Amino acid sequence: MTRARRALVNVVITLVVGGHLVALAVDPRVEAWPFSQYPMYSRRSALFPQIGQRRLVAIARDDAGREIPLVDPRYLAPLDVEYVNGGFARILGARDQTRLEEALSDCARRYEDNRRRGLHRGPPLGTLRLYRLVWHVEGDLENVDRPDAKLLLAEYHVP
Repeated sequence: MTRARRALVNVVITLVVGGHLVALAVDPRVEAWPFSQYPMYSRRSALFPQIGQRRLVAIARDDAGREIPLVDPRYLAPLDVEYVNGGFARILGARDQTRLEEALSDCARRYEDNRRRGLHRGPPLGTLRLYRLVWHVEGDLENVDRPDAKLLLAEYHVP
């Protein structure tokens, strides 16, 4: 590395580190981009006070009170959980009951096939439920396991 290049790298590093230190020393609440703390990501947004998500849940054949969220990729492999959620969003948006039943049936078949092949240890499937979960945003995410609303969108009983 040439001497000029080394000097240039040192100047750039000094400017970046120094800029961050000055931004912190002056007022950490002020966004002095690109040296700020990005407060827009660290506080609750008034624009998005709540978030929602669709979640597919398995109900065991022998224990109707036990719900198993199908978030582990092994349950519906090779389908990805986000791919499945996106598919259900499109089907629900189209209000196509036939496609919704087919999609739920396909997910139930994949779950059972993967269980029989030993890809997961879930119980034999009795019912699939598709929920819409809604959370009011909390900055510390303490309510991540406790949605504020749980709306049943669809249910499929395995024959």
